[in-house]
Amino acid sequence: MKVTDYVRDVWRGFCDSWKLLRPIEYVINSPGVLNRVLQCMLINGALFIGSILLFNKIIDPFLHRLTPILGSYIEPIISILYYVCWLYPVYIASFVLMTFWVQDIFDAAFAHFYEGKVSPWPQLTPAQLISYLVRRIVMIGFFLIQSTILSYLPFNIGRLIEIMHCSLLYSYYCFEYITMALHSSLEDSIKMFEYNWAYFLGFGMSFTAGIIVWPGMMSSGVFCFLFPFLVLTSVPAEVNLKKQTGIRLPIFTVALSLTDKLFNLIV
Repeated sequence: MKVTDYVRDVWRGFCDSWKLLRPIEYVINSPGVLNRVLQCMLINGALFIGSILLFNKIIDPFLHRLTPILGSYIEPIISILYYVCWLYPVYIASFVLMTFWVQDIFDAAFAHFYEGKVSPWPQLTPAQLISYLVRRIVMIGFFLIQSTILSYLPFNIGRLIEIMHCSLLYSYYCFEYITMALHSSLEDSIKMFEYNWAYFLGFGMSFTAGIIVWPGMMSSGVFCFLFPFLVLTSVPAEVNLKKQTGIRLPIFTVALSLTDKLFNLIV
């Protein structure tokens, strides 16, 4: 493949991430899916992001005014209590609920757009599901460590690599639902992802651009808010998931290899 082919794939992925018309039309015409989407928007938008804005815009300025009266130690104590007793529990609860609700959204959308194209996904045993999820979590952990290390490269190269890592990881989150529904193992899904790296880089760029501008916990809230929409957009996306030609970018291979070595040591 020529360089222009990869540039074209990046652009195609970026454009596909903005093709919301078909998914939105489907959501509007499906009351059950619409209900799930509204639930995700409510808990992530109103509750979680609302809690962050409440602290940043009201509570924190009020504490600044009280500092000369009550002392400088009051503000950090109340801030820690707010985060530990309210914001972090809300984030965990919203993340867990969103996981189940987005799965419901995806299942309905996948059945609609892929009707008759694939056989039903075989039911995993609890042991198989736990094994898959644990390996996935550990692999992503190694991937984030890899991204953090490379981000320290000089001359803004590290920053560029970090943005690329974020874009690819967000795409992986979105398309992971499809690879599982298409009966792909973790190894097969990684292979598919690494051969289509240019497309997924473009697809994740819009997600990264919408998140990277927000500081701290706000970026997590924006991520949770946007995630259901990008998962919906990924379902009808036109990408060759069986592609095994061109340059395979080993973006996840190191993380997966380290994960397997760790599991072999433990097991």
